[in-house]
Amino acid sequence: MGMMSSELWSVIAHALSITVLTVLLAVFSYLHRVFQEKGWGATRRGREHLDHFHEHLAPRFRIEPRRAAQSFSLLAQLMLVLVALAIGSATYAFAESAAAGVFETAFFVVLEILVVYQFVPYLLLLRTTGDWVVHFSGLARGFCYLVWPLLVVYGFGISLLHLTDEEEPAQEETPTEAIEELVEVGQERGILAQEDVRLIASVVQFADKTVKEVMTPRPEIVAISADARLAELQALLRERKFSRVPVYGQNLDDVLGIAFVRDLLDVSDSSKTEKTVRELMRPALFVPETKPLVELLREMQREYQQMAMVVDEYGSVAGLVTLEDLVEEIVGEISDVDQVRRAEIVKESETGYLVRGGAALDRLREVLDRPLEAEDCSTVAGLVHNWFGYVPKPGESVERDGLRFEILEATPRRVVRLRVNVLPRVTGPKGRGRKATATR
Repeated sequence: MGMMSSELWSVIAHALSITVLTVLLAVFSYLHRVFQEKGWGATRRGREHLDHFHEHLAPRFRIEPRRAAQSFSLLAQLMLVLVALAIGSATYAFAESAAAGVFETAFFVVLEILVVYQFVPYLLLLRTTGDWVVHFSGLARGFCYLVWPLLVVYGFGISLLHLTDEEEPAQEETPTEAIEELVEVGQERGILAQEDVRLIASVVQFADKTVKEVMTPRPEIVAISADARLAELQALLRERKFSRVPVYGQNLDDVLGIAFVRDLLDVSDSSKTEKTVRELMRPALFVPETKPLVELLREMQREYQQMAMVVDEYGSVAGLVTLEDLVEEIVGEISDVDQVRRAEIVKESETGYLVRGGAALDRLREVLDRPLEAEDCSTVAGLVHNWFGYVPKPGESVERDGLRFEILEATPRRVVRLRVNVLPRVTGPKGRGRKATATR
């Protein structure tokens, strides 16, 4: 009877110790996560509970959040060790064999780690506001005081290890890197959808781009002389389907202003054959090609402008940029019925594309998913000129990097339109790729 009573008390003692340590493990793990992960949650409810905790409950602990996170992290790990020892002691005392004891200990310790140490804290975060933990704030603070000496020793040891390290200049995290990290976390936790990620990525890239990367190059600018009649302006706008065009004096480097189609609505048909564009034009906005897009967008908003002339370092007109160009860099192509015909890159077949020479090289890279390395050029025409070494004529073609560029339309000065085909991968005996070739 005495032996049975002794065994019963042993079972009760082991069960009670494991239960208490398990509860403490769950509480300390929860506190560690809420103090460490301020502002984050797997769901909106989780974020709301975290905000509630840090606004209303954390001050009651009267512990600095960073130190609290370190203390509860250490306490949770200590509780995990003590739970493992308690489970090992219980299985050693009651297991039928040593092998069975080892297996049972391993099983229950892994169960404690997965369920109590990992799953339960997040379950508490999602299902409760944390108000219940206030009842343990005094006890938790007392445990923190107990482990602070260990944290001091740990911090001192880390400092000694870093005494011999060469001091590296601190590199501040750039806003772009910070945003990319936040997006990555949001995507991993299911907070952001794929479309949201793409839009945020476009905004981040937008902040790093300059006017030169998005402008319409000079050869493609449609402009009109200031001395032309309004009837000529009306015909040009009707033919090209534009709502505004630059107005020049002697040549395109002498841009005087911008003519808007809406201003023509107030002019009678009889006056259109008498008045000149000079009388109707509005002042033009001039910007350098190195201007960041973010600054240009702000300037356009401030000046109520929808078009700007881009000038190079010598003051010559290098291109023009519109508000629509800036918006497209964020949300993608915006095309109406008339613009479909002028699309820069049109998919012709499964492996073929019709491309305008003035198309941005970056956009072709995105479509083809190829690097297309080239120096000192930002358009497809510039890339083709580099590959040929001269301005090719219609009918000529070049094969390089697994692509075939066939010239469809060209002037003596530039390539206007071409066809790009993705070639099947062809390798030689030693795995070498297809060499660049040009044909006429």
